[in-house]
Amino acid sequence: DRVDVTEITLNGDDVMSSLNRVSATQFSLVLRDLAVDTYKVEYVAEDEAGNELEDGEFTFDVKERQPYEIEVQPGWNLISLPATPLEPGIADVLAGNQYISPVLGYQEGDWITAIREEDGTWRGRLTEITGGFGYWVHARTFESVETMLSEVDPAGTLPTVPVTAGWNLLGVLDIFQNAAAPADKAEPPGEKDAEGNFADANYEADNYFSSIDWKVAYTYNTRHSLWVKATPGVTAPDAKEILNGKGYWVWSPTPNTLVP
Repeated sequence: DRVDVTEITLNGDDVMSSLNRVSATQFSLVLRDLAVDTYKVEYVAEDEAGNELEDGEFTFDVKERQPYEIEVQPGWNLISLPATPLEPGIADVLAGNQYISPVLGYQEGDWITAIREEDGTWRGRLTEITGGFGYWVHARTFESVETMLSEVDPAGTLPTVPVTAGWNLLGVLDIFQNAAAPADKAEPPGEKDAEGNFADANYEADNYFSSIDWKVAYTYNTRHSLWVKATPGVTAPDAKEILNGKGYWVWSPTPNTLVP
């Protein structure tokens, strides 16, 4: 019923002070500012009956962070980013996307837009791309939006999104910044990668919107010109899931705060 970790090292160095108990049998090892490298964790554990595991170990890699990527297709795409970019200015986020314009947002009951001029500059009231909101993006060809995102500390204050009464154009926040769903997909991926994980993070609509009083949510499949609808309390297989990289029109009868 209970396990204690009595020793734990990282590449041979004692990291016991960085170990936090999560439950009677689970722990988290909180490590910060690790260099890009391969690391080995070795530990000794003992249960309440006195049984001891002396050679527990695992390895993990710290890799260089890569830009977050969202595929868009010719036409109107309804997208979002799981966190605010390090450089959120629209000219920075879309610096390499000359065939994307205009971009539209809908925040606090108001449309905001940005249009790319012939010289590459942008004009309009939409000046930044922010995590938690959805955006209509028009592309003239197949594109890939790539930008470095701000990191979110799970131990800190997690991001939230204001929700107004009526229609809201919301995005999908994800502190782990899992890969975006493919541009032509508006439903759960259903397939796992070589490591047994879903390539695209997805959440049950009821769970993701549980902090607000929502009545319906829509996202858009550009390739098939198809609206995909989710409503509260609809069980699988009819329930639609909320996918990373997608934007969602969400109706709420009351103002609130979305806490994913």
